[in-house]
Amino acid sequence: MSITRYGDLINNMESKLCQSMFTKTAIYVDPKINKKEICLKNIYEMFLLQAYRFHSYQRTLPQEYKPQQNPKAFKGMLFRLFSKFYRRRVKRFYLKKQQMPFTITRSEVIWLGCKAAITKFEQHPSLYKKLIKLLRKQQQIPKRLKPLLIDATMPALPEDFKSIVS
Repeated sequence: MSITRYGDLINNMESKLCQSMFTKTAIYVDPKINKKEICLKNIYEMFLLQAYRFHSYQRTLPQEYKPQQNPKAFKGMLFRLFSKFYRRRVKRFYLKKQQMPFTITRSEVIWLGCKAAITKFEQHPSLYKKLIKLLRKQQQIPKRLKPLLIDATMPALPEDFKSIVS
């Protein structure tokens, strides 16, 4: 896995992650098909897969573009990805003026994205120490939603992901 090595490398990496994130994901978060718990788990696992891709892509970057050199730029990129996912895949269900059985908020999506990224990045603490610290600061969520989100992220590293080598 590699990214285009010309232009803004961080933007190229973001574009590559976006392309892979938006292929065939709509059904996984459709509130007419899935319960909220399943939608949240699907979002978490999709972001966890993106964190694996992120790690793979960043390994191809020159040293001056590594996350430990500029953690704020990578945090910004991750938050743009989380927000784009919310706008393109989650929010669109609620714009159709139909009664939905539940809603998923932007803050829930961002919390799941942070949790997924932290889960992967903790496997490589020397590479992501500063970025993990920034992401942890952003994991704010109302207490009433926390049990549902924690359930969606258990186990933190599902069995299917343990076989992925990175």
